Amino acid sequence: LPSSKIALLIDFDNVILGVEDPGFDVELVVNAMRSRNVIVLERASETGASHHRHRRKLMEQGFELVETPVFGPVIKNSADIRIVLDGFEIAMSQGHIDTFCLVSGDSDFLPLIKKLQYLGKNVIVIAGQKFTSELVRRNCNEYIAYENLFAERLGATEDLGAIEGAYALLDRAISTLNE
Repeated sequence: LPSSKIALLIDFDNVILGVEDPGFDVELVVNAMRSRNVIVLERASETGASHHRHRRKLMEQGFELVETPVFGPVIKNSADIRIVLDGFEIAMSQGHIDTFCLVSGDSDFLPLIKKLQYLGKNVIVIAGQKFTSELVRRNCNEYIAYENLFAERLGATEDLGAIEGAYALLDRAISTLNE
């Protein structure tokens, strides 16, 4: 997409659950999208539960942090609803944005994905493989496994989603250690 203007929306509560050690690095996501074109809007939504150590990095990358207040014991979907409303509002009011990158594998976002596509928007999903709904993978325009972004940073070219790719990476790591 040569002239893409990207809105990058992060469901931070989902990301923290869905990305295993060494943990989530927002810079990997931002760099992956910047390599495609211009990010014109960045928002990270959270319930504020336990992500204080990531806030500085998010702010350094230019993110608007949207904390969703939680009332009562149930916190499920608090940030999700905010992201859906923000995504829809951005799609309706910012016509120059043609690509949405949603960083979450939560199937609750399927209606947003379909509505954005209906409005002519391209939807990219970045999320951890184990926590990404198959419905989300099949219905977005492009799915990027966070683990593959991490592996690329380490110089790997294998698709870690395929068992062959994981074995190839393991074999390469063992060879490197032996050398």
